[in-house]
Amino acid sequence: MSTVSTVLDELYHGHRAVQSYKDVETVTGLFSDLLVHEMNIPEYADDEDLSVLDIACGTGAATASLYAALPRQKWDTTKVLATDISQPFLEFIKERGAREGWKAMETKSAEGANVDAPAASFSHILLNFGIMFMGPSLLPTCLSLLRPGGAIGITTWHVLPWHDQVSRAASLLSPSPKVLTQQELLKTYHFKEGQFEDPAYMKRILEEAGFVDVRSEVRECTTVTTNEVVARTLGIPLKLIGNEWEEDTRQQVRELVLQGLAEKFGEEGPAKLKWVGVVTVGRKAG
Repeated sequence: MSTVSTVLDELYHGHRAVQSYKDVETVTGLFSDLLVHEMNIPEYADDEDLSVLDIACGTGAATASLYAALPRQKWDTTKVLATDISQPFLEFIKERGAREGWKAMETKSAEGANVDAPAASFSHILLNFGIMFMGPSLLPTCLSLLRPGGAIGITTWHVLPWHDQVSRAASLLSPSPKVLTQQELLKTYHFKEGQFEDPAYMKRILEEAGFVDVRSEVRECTTVTTNEVVARTLGIPLKLIGNEWEEDTRQQVRELVLQGLAEKFGEEGPAKLKWVGVVTVGRKAG
């Protein structure tokens, strides 16, 4: 059994945190692809040099989406500051950048938007599935860090995509372990304040922080992958939903989830799963 603080520490700083987050990039990367498209970053790069802040960068899904959307000749002039509170994540993305050729990317240990940079330093700010852990209080700082006309892009979950799979599997055990509801889970782990799953709420908090031309909408992405890859992504959900469970219970639920996928998609897959998030973009006036 784990406490909430222990679970969160494992998710950010544990020795398996990097691999867990890298595995879920098969999903989060799809939403960061949408984010880069909605912010019109490639078109902006045609006229001006980019200077991008990737807050709570994790293993680098958003930064990878950014570089993938740009022609290779723009990479050396596309400056990226990737920040996170987790040193293992920063070490990973630094090595990834060197391997991928992201020569103008730098990393920095920072919490939220507290990056110790001058005002108007960045053309774009990316926040891919991170604001839920921070709350909206960082948005005014984000506004000040943007150049006039600069843009911010944020992704959040509309529903927790793995909740139904895990809760259904847990119900098959006897006795069935307690499963936090969606709302209990959101309140306990993700949302210090706010309803980040609601596009209307996301639009409102950005406008209240001073952003203009704010758009927020529910978007769906579909992954087609193997059951094995799905299995690797279960580490975080099982820790979150089953933080009060014994480890053997988590393993039983994991096996039941895989059994359900095999029954639905076949032993070899591919597993076709739908994920639903909220994509929000806004701009600094100017």
